[in-house]
Amino acid sequence: MNDPITLAQIREAKTRLLEDFIDSGGDRPNPSISAEPEIPSDGPIVDYVVKMQSNGIPAQHIQSASDPTSEVLAHEAASDRKVELAEVEDPFKPRHTSWSRDWNYLSSDEWYWTKCPYGQVGNNFELWQVDESQDVYNRDEVGVQQSGIMTPGKNGNICGSDWHNEWMELDHWWWPAPDDDLIDWEPYDTNDSEIDVSLSASTDGTVTVNWDFDNDGCISHYANGSNSSVHWELNCLWDSSRAWQTQVVKPGSSCEMYACHDNTKVAKVRNRAHFEEDWSGDNYYLSLPWSLYHSHYC
Repeated sequence: MNDPITLAQIREAKTRLLEDFIDSGGDRPNPSISAEPEIPSDGPIVDYVVKMQSNGIPAQHIQSASDPTSEVLAHEAASDRKVELAEVEDPFKPRHTSWSRDWNYLSSDEWYWTKCPYGQVGNNFELWQVDESQDVYNRDEVGVQQSGIMTPGKNGNICGSDWHNEWMELDHWWWPAPDDDLIDWEPYDTNDSEIDVSLSASTDGTVTVNWDFDNDGCISHYANGSNSSVHWELNCLWDSSRAWQTQVVKPGSSCEMYACHDNTKVAKVRNRAHFEEDWSGDNYYLSLPWSLYHSHYC
């Protein structure tokens, strides 16, 4: 952690990959998306893996750590992921998501932050765009599927401490509002153990994207159409099994936006995990926000 990876280094690595991709005969992606981590002051990036996909958009795996124990775990995870990424041309491309007609897969990115004794938070996502969604008004229909993850320090695979899960918050902010129009979001309020998500990805309702996940808690949500934002919370984690096991929530939202952007910030996707110490009741949270930049040359 004495020499953390900076945002400038990440940008440089992605620029080099794109230049090499174009030099080797690839086309500059249009539309394109670029995801950048908003690095926490106490969560430096200690390992970074990036691979160019066949569509010309880099896919990233990021590991942040805040102490020596966490850094060891981070390097081990990044090393394993690097091996996995080398084996498949488009390793991030979704393979368990179904959709009702063709859509343009844009990117997937992964980011984990471990900080002992509290635990680990993960914020991963897939981003896609409805095929031929740009109309005469230069509008794009874009959607994001997020995987929010929390593992408490009490879990023996992380820190082996006395910190357990308390709750998790997930947020999608689309902007610049009011130019963006929220189309759909799921899941809604539920405490079902198995959740099927069917997200409309087009304003006419003809395109849907579908996935499912297991749920150990109670999910509540709040959507604000006036500023194109959605907030989810995972609660009901007080019993022993839920409190120390990894929890995953996979919400999604879609938005119609003005298409003709040149590397313009269009969204923020955040996961914020709250942990609590068994004996003291003290609370601590770890928050990972991605900023998404969109380019579409019209």
